[in-house]
Amino acid sequence: MGDCYFIGTLGALDARPGALEKLFVTQKVNDKGIYAVRFYIEGKWRVVVVDDYVPMKKWVKKFEGGKEIEGWLPAMAQSRILGEIWPSIIEKAWVKLMGTYEAAVGGDPQFVMNYLSDDPGVVVRIRKPCHGCPHIGV
Repeated sequence: MGDCYFIGTLGALDARPGALEKLFVTQKVNDKGIYAVRFYIEGKWRVVVVDDYVPMKKWVKKFEGGKEIEGWLPAMAQSRILGEIWPSIIEKAWVKLMGTYEAAVGGDPQFVMNYLSDDPGVVVRIRKPCHGCPHIGV
């Protein structure tokens, strides 16, 4: 989808025990399919509510001997653990916060971290910017 900056930031946040879990107001799969996710917005924790309807794609696994298994998986963020839905739910909440899937494409991890934590964020450059490099703004 183009939101790897968001997914990567979730990975960084998960390095702090319990931080990722703290974002989920609804922490169990439920029959209603309604989930609440917490974001830090304008100095306050606020809740974004989403349902569990997410874009899906067909999945085919081919085995030796020609056997195939097919099914459906989320087209965007998904867990390596079959049936785990939290990546799709938090991504959908992020997209809702940004307004559209298109608006959520491309971004800055520090921008995301400001929404996922009430801790101040700082960017640390680990090397000097390359003058004249078209891909790095100086």
